[in-house]
Amino acid sequence: MGFAFRLNVNDSGIWLYQQLAHPQMIKRSRHLYAMLSKNKIYTVLDRDILRIESKIDCLVLGRSIITNKIDLMQRSFHFENYVRNEASKTIELISAMEIVDNLDRFIALGDRKALTNAKKLMKAKHSPVLRMDKNVLLQVFIDYIV
Repeated sequence: MGFAFRLNVNDSGIWLYQQLAHPQMIKRSRHLYAMLSKNKIYTVLDRDILRIESKIDCLVLGRSIITNKIDLMQRSFHFENYVRNEASKTIELISAMEIVDNLDRFIALGDRKALTNAKKLMKAKHSPVLRMDKNVLLQVFIDYIV
């Protein structure tokens, strides 16, 4: 369960999403007995109030989703295909470097039912190692093992 909020900015909107692990209620009987209404008069509360935190879990700008909570996206919004596609892109980067003869093990890791290894491959896509020149990388490796 979660909440989506739309902020209107000029002609476009920004969506903010907050996931609730469990509804967070402000219990009337413990913390809050009355609140200031729009007429600046205290009104006695007859029920609990839902608390909305100041954090957001996802930000949607146009067609882009910005988040660091891939687990949330996978669980709540079925982003399994996204994780697997990003893992495939990492395997393509490794293939383009021509430092691995057989990519079958990488492909098998990305294709496993559990997404654990596919997520690791997805995160590795941004590794500076995959942006290194092949010869420099091999020299670093040789220096390390010698």
